[in-house]
Amino acid sequence: MNWAGYLRYAGRNSIVLYVSFVLPMAATRILLLKSGLIESVGAVSLIVTLVAIAVPLTLHAAVRNTWARFLFERPSADASAARRPKRSRRSPRRQPREG
Repeated sequence: MNWAGYLRYAGRNSIVLYVSFVLPMAATRILLLKSGLIESVGAVSLIVTLVAIAVPLTLHAAVRNTWARFLFERPSADASAARRPKRSRRSPRRQPREG
């Protein structure tokens, strides 16, 4: 296994994790707690964390070259705002006092 490659992919797509980890995390947690299959809190936490990371990255990899890639792309209005140069907020220079 190439763990460095997986970590690199996760790092490059961390916004994907940030935006979409909530639903798989909640669904897995509810499923595990309601079913009662695993009673260890640590094991449940580990499984929920792994699923919350794996599902968004797998979904992103599956749809990145399809019509559904819009799910993980920045809207065009935000993209144009990101390219626009920022204005300086510094106040104008003061003239030195005479005298």
